[in-house]
Amino acid sequence: IIQSLKAQEMLVTQNDENEGAAPSWKKPKRPRAIILAPTRELATQIASVLKSLSHTIKLSSLAVVGGEDLGKQRKKLNRPVDIVVATPGRLVKHWDDGSIFLGNVDFIVIDEVDTMLEQGFQDDLGKIMHPLLYKHKGSFNTDKIDTNTVQLVEGAPQVILTSATMTNAVRRLLRDEDVAPKKVYKKQVPTKSDGSSNEVKILLPQNMRTLKAPGLHRAVPRLRQIFIDVGNTDKMSLLVDLVSNSG
Repeated sequence: IIQSLKAQEMLVTQNDENEGAAPSWKKPKRPRAIILAPTRELATQIASVLKSLSHTIKLSSLAVVGGEDLGKQRKKLNRPVDIVVATPGRLVKHWDDGSIFLGNVDFIVIDEVDTMLEQGFQDDLGKIMHPLLYKHKGSFNTDKIDTNTVQLVEGAPQVILTSATMTNAVRRLLRDEDVAPKKVYKKQVPTKSDGSSNEVKILLPQNMRTLKAPGLHRAVPRLRQIFIDVGNTDKMSLLVDLVSNSG
């Protein structure tokens, strides 16, 4: 995502410089990527990694989570920001208040989507994603829409979901036909005046791909690791020498 954002900047900067204008992507309240996390702790952790990278890559990032002062967050959002890391409820709150606009978003990352589904974030996720992804007037009611014919907005953001476990809830979200339908409990879900359900169903694009990494946390057999203390030497030059001689 970072690489794509920087590539966009290079193209836009060249065009803006030719026209003598200021960088057109630098706009207050309008991030180019949003990362959603289920907890404040995880959102803060992701934001800290982005901050550590920002010194080199020159991208601005901001964490927007619940439990913190809304006014201070509004002031920070009123500056140009490239990536916003947020908990879903707080992002929806700022969006409803006009403190943030998502028309410039090119990437939506939903981290720990299995936890999101278990903890009941479907409603907030649907409110955020559906207007950005689909052509639809009025309120987005997934009970009344044909998921096979719904049209994506031209230039719709790319959606990335991450999950440590491929739970049945996640597989249903990805329209896995091998998963049994969700159980219907006696508890009634409140309905609207038109008879539709108040429960928002998350509608993902049809072309979602699944990438699995079953050995992600395993050590590679017979792998030998060598650490070199380079001190104050030119690390990049040493790396180039090592790669060049490795063949």
